[in-house]
Amino acid sequence: MKRPMAIEDIPPEYRDFAELTGLEVFLRLVDTYGGSRPIYIPKLAEVERNQRNREILEGFTGRNYSELAKKHGLTEVSIRRILKSNC
Repeated sequence: MKRPMAIEDIPPEYRDFAELTGLEVFLRLVDTYGGSRPIYIPKLAEVERNQRNREILEGFTGRNYSELAKKHGLTEVSIRRILKSNC
């Protein structure tokens, strides 16, 4: 009878990732992407960008470029570019 896999069964170089994601998710990732396809993990800022841009669009009153820039840690030029590309 085969015993369930445990974190200790994972090769040491992958254990941190397995512990971070949980064994079940780690094994699903290995099954899906293992061996042949590299997987890119983006930075958090990249993942959050669409949410930030939506908040900028929803918060835009027609004149508050400076306020939005300060709130989101961007320049007014960046705020204008986001608004222009999403309108």
